[in-house]
Amino acid sequence: MFTKITKLCVIFVSFFCFIGTSVYAAKMVKQYKVYNSAQQTTHPFWLVVYDGMHKANEKYGFNIITGGPPYPNIVEQVQLLDAAIASGEYDAFIIAACEPPYVEQSINRAVDDGKIVVLTCDDAPNSKRHAVVRTGDFEAGQKAGELYVEVSGGRGSVNIQTGDLTQLSLNERIDGFKDYIKKNSQVKVDSLDTTGVDSTIKKGPEVLAARIISSPNIDGLFIPHGDSGSTFKTTYVDFKDRMDKMTVIGFDDTAQALEGVREGYIDGVVVQSQYSWGYGSVYQLHRILQAGLPPTAEITYCPTVKITKKNVDTVALATRDPQYWIDFANKE
Repeated sequence: MFTKITKLCVIFVSFFCFIGTSVYAAKMVKQYKVYNSAQQTTHPFWLVVYDGMHKANEKYGFNIITGGPPYPNIVEQVQLLDAAIASGEYDAFIIAACEPPYVEQSINRAVDDGKIVVLTCDDAPNSKRHAVVRTGDFEAGQKAGELYVEVSGGRGSVNIQTGDLTQLSLNERIDGFKDYIKKNSQVKVDSLDTTGVDSTIKKGPEVLAARIISSPNIDGLFIPHGDSGSTFKTTYVDFKDRMDKMTVIGFDDTAQALEGVREGYIDGVVVQSQYSWGYGSVYQLHRILQAGLPPTAEITYCPTVKITKKNVDTVALATRDPQYWIDFANKE
């Protein structure tokens, strides 16, 4: 009888020691704090990036704090980023490096302080960043050129509208677009307009309307950024007859862009996998900080797809599939 009681006591004590040790170990696991330096905090395109981050973080459990201007303002973004670095509160940074020269010093300062830095949107190759998750923008521009040639028949002249001329990704897309149409068509670039540092969503329709009025001979439009849908939608109200005769190509899967494709006043858009930017940036931090592994690659280029009226309700969903990163996780 005594032996049985002794055995039960040993089992009882061992069980609670195991529970106590597990609880103690759980408390000892560090929750890494991450600062997400946003180009802009309110734009629908970037909200999809943040959705990807949050989905990955359901698994990895970082404490992610997002900071940045509501609309693109590189000075404000860098000021907030530098304040976050100086605070010493953060173990890692996800930075939207849309204007690389402006963030290089901040990246290097963070890395020199022992922090991990992953970039989205663009690369800052002269910095000490650990990994980049982005679109291959030159190739995306070529894909837009391919779509433009398919719709236009490879003839005519096109106006291109862009945002801030210092944003590397936009310049790379325009270069890719020009490269494709030059090599594969007789399409000529009539003009290149910019909204400057002003918000493209506010300034774009005004700039496009002025171009349509001043250049009656252009028969095509290309906007390589996420406000193409809203710009085309607003402009179409006053220039329906003209735009119905034009080849109109945009970028990104905002609600306005996809609506325009469905209704026919936008012929097609090239869609990025920005959800994968968000998911992948968190996954790379997991590998480095939690798993003790190197990033899957120094630079990961997420795919783009051409969206037209034929596939607008099916293909766009594929850009929000994180399976690429889940496959890496399954191999850890």
